[in-house]
Amino acid sequence: RHMKKGEYFGEFGLVHGTPRSVSVDSVGNTVLLFLDKATYKGSQNDSSMKQLHKWVEASASSIVVSGLKEIPFLSSVTKEDFSVLGRLFKCEVVPKGSVIVQEGEVGGRFYILSRGSLVVTTRDDLGLFVELTRLQPGATFGEVSLLRDETRNATITTLEDSVLFSLGRSEFEYFISWQPTLGEKLEQRVNEHRVVSEIAEKIPVFANMSKRKQHLLAEVCKMERHPKGQIILKEGGSTPRKFFIISRGSVDIEIDHQFVRTLGPGSYFGEVSLVSESPHSATVTVSKDEEAWMLECTQQEFKQLFVGEPAVLAEISLRVLGSKATLEDILRHHTGRRYFSKFVEKEYANENIDFWVAVEKLESISRRRVRKSILGALSVDPSTVKSKKNTMLEEGAKEIWDTFIDPASPTQVNLSSEIYTKIKQKVDAKNYDFKMFHDAKKEIFGLMSKDSFSRFCSSKEYRELMNKIGVYEQKRQVSNSPSE
Repeated sequence: RHMKKGEYFGEFGLVHGTPRSVSVDSVGNTVLLFLDKATYKGSQNDSSMKQLHKWVEASASSIVVSGLKEIPFLSSVTKEDFSVLGRLFKCEVVPKGSVIVQEGEVGGRFYILSRGSLVVTTRDDLGLFVELTRLQPGATFGEVSLLRDETRNATITTLEDSVLFSLGRSEFEYFISWQPTLGEKLEQRVNEHRVVSEIAEKIPVFANMSKRKQHLLAEVCKMERHPKGQIILKEGGSTPRKFFIISRGSVDIEIDHQFVRTLGPGSYFGEVSLVSESPHSATVTVSKDEEAWMLECTQQEFKQLFVGEPAVLAEISLRVLGSKATLEDILRHHTGRRYFSKFVEKEYANENIDFWVAVEKLESISRRRVRKSILGALSVDPSTVKSKKNTMLEEGAKEIWDTFIDPASPTQVNLSSEIYTKIKQKVDAKNYDFKMFHDAKKEIFGLMSKDSFSRFCSSKEYRELMNKIGVYEQKRQVSNSPSE
């Protein structure tokens, strides 16, 4: 647009120190009066400049207010109070690839995302990045660290140039005391994080989940609203594959069209969906009396959280599936392997089991993927990650060859000549890939599963294993939550 005599620009950048969001070009001979930042800051105590300072800050504040009014979280704020918020909040225009929050650090600011998108990440046991979730405009974060003096649970990075409004600790404390309703909302969100962790401790399938993983589970859980009478899960259905924790409201449980019970705040359902593809065992419907709000986590988000910890997922599968658990679940679980090894030790040596586990571990590295766009936002060169994986591949492949396939090894596994030859050619040529042992793994797995596994499932050792792990009984007492 064209600007005329008497109009002004630049006051927002002067006050908030943000990059210019537009270009301004002269289209003719132009005379401008300008005020640089050093002069502006240095004249704050000058009485003759008092009115100018007040005008500049009011103008900049109005721009902040216009952005804050678009945030759903602030919808209850009155028109008069928004003018105060405009002076209270700092506006930050953050370029793509900037780290807003660093995992492990003590938090000092509360943020509201106005424009752009952010990614929440953590690192797995191998130091590789794992994407947990993404944040879109309207999202708030940082309140947990400020209200509970806790360190950050994850790293948050801009995926694109983004606009955020933020409050420092002292401004945040004033904000929640001045706007108690919003303070209560934030306190409620913090409590929701705590509830997820507390419930995770009580649910048998999550019994061995670390405190850190419980906090990260809280990070990926999203609050969703469900209207009165809505069917959440349908008996016999396969979607959605989600875990639900009721925050507000209630749901009714029906099996075979018969009412079973009502679940209220703090109750949970759907945990079996996190590790199983079995149909839902009940119909879950929001009460007709009021809407319900639930914290929800998808199967994909949950599995991504434990992508580097197959033993955790295996234990959950064993607890949930019991006699329907697979041999893979047994082999991925250290106690399960020990009991299976004991059962089959007379039939074949334990190197078959150790070989399968070693190949599974190597192949799992290739499954740990993060989009190049995410790595770019994190200022991580994709070639660095690829190089790290290739180093792990070469070291792992050599170890598997030396331990299980080399004829000179005392723990050599029995492979067909065709598969042995293919692997030897790759090793000799140093042509390593993550699937180079897949056929061998499949062959050894077939040897272990043929007849032995079905007999193991009916054995004393299997019953002892289930008792030790604590099989998760799906048909629980009425006082407990349903598995679906």
